[in-house]
Amino acid sequence: TTLSPTEVAKVKGRQELEVDVVGIAVVVANTTASPAPTTTTTLSPTELAELEGRQELEGATIVDVVGIAVVVANATASPVMSTSTSTGTKTATSTSTTRWPAPSFFCLTVVRAGGYEPGLVQAQYEQKVGIFACDEYKVFSNGGVVQVGDLQTQDLPVAPVTMGNMSKVGTTTSSWLNTMIFMKMWDLIAGSGTWWDHDWTVKVDPDAVFFPSRLREYLGPQRASFGDAALYVGNCDRTWHNGPVRLKLFGSLEIFNRNAIGSYKASNARCKAELPWQGWGEDFFMQQCLDLAGVHALNGTQYLADARCEWSPCTDPTKVAFHDFKTIPAWFDCWGQSEQSERLEHWSHLDETAVVMKRLEK
Repeated sequence: TTLSPTEVAKVKGRQELEVDVVGIAVVVANTTASPAPTTTTTLSPTELAELEGRQELEGATIVDVVGIAVVVANATASPVMSTSTSTGTKTATSTSTTRWPAPSFFCLTVVRAGGYEPGLVQAQYEQKVGIFACDEYKVFSNGGVVQVGDLQTQDLPVAPVTMGNMSKVGTTTSSWLNTMIFMKMWDLIAGSGTWWDHDWTVKVDPDAVFFPSRLREYLGPQRASFGDAALYVGNCDRTWHNGPVRLKLFGSLEIFNRNAIGSYKASNARCKAELPWQGWGEDFFMQQCLDLAGVHALNGTQYLADARCEWSPCTDPTKVAFHDFKTIPAWFDCWGQSEQSERLEHWSHLDETAVVMKRLEK
């Protein structure tokens, strides 16, 4: 378990239960017939719903909270294993708790079944880079199921999308009008509950060179200051046609904290009904929907190097993502340049520290 020693002692000291902690849930096996305690839980309604929906706790009564552990009674007497059946995630069958680093990431991408994207994502998967270096990940597809290594994508069946025509009233992009595809994806994500297990959910384009470790360095130190605020990361502040300066959400790297996804889940029906999204790209829709839901934008313009906004070379080790690189050689060349720059910067800092230490010794 990931409980403190005191909490572990409290839970394991209950004679009626042998427990294994999985996330915030407790999986119970080999319970005895002795009476269980009947104290009231202190979980929120959302957390209770998450627990009561777990198949391994079906028919059980949640009766007590000890630290972050939930003690349950009336569970099945057979040993229980916590499993994940979602394709495209790193989660494997396990009876122990996974302790995610803080902040933790659930990362997503969508590939078009035809064209270069499946091969590009396959190469990333084989090297465990990009979204596959996140704590959990999932790959969706449009146009059919795609095999990525030993994973199968989850298809998002939507009619073929077209390119936007800016001469048409209400159209905001000359790129793909792909909002319906991503509406389906976000509905599936919101319904799955995996986002609840992580601090941030990150959607990345297949042709974006993405470094989760750098994102963790940016978001980690600020974690305590976020509180319960619902946040998404605005990653571009470029203006067009002398328009006002405001943070924009560029689709190559979309970052949402837990409460932002919860806000979308609660508001997406209203967004679909009230917003004129048919001529929009998916990123513009998502930002407008979250704004409508009262979600705040965090300034992350330093995270992204995107030729459609502000570009930086791949040798820049401060960027979380570089977009776009549509061939395997180009993608990995950028990744390699950036990795090398990061290592050189690291060793440079070590050398500077050594010089300072020698001066102090004198």
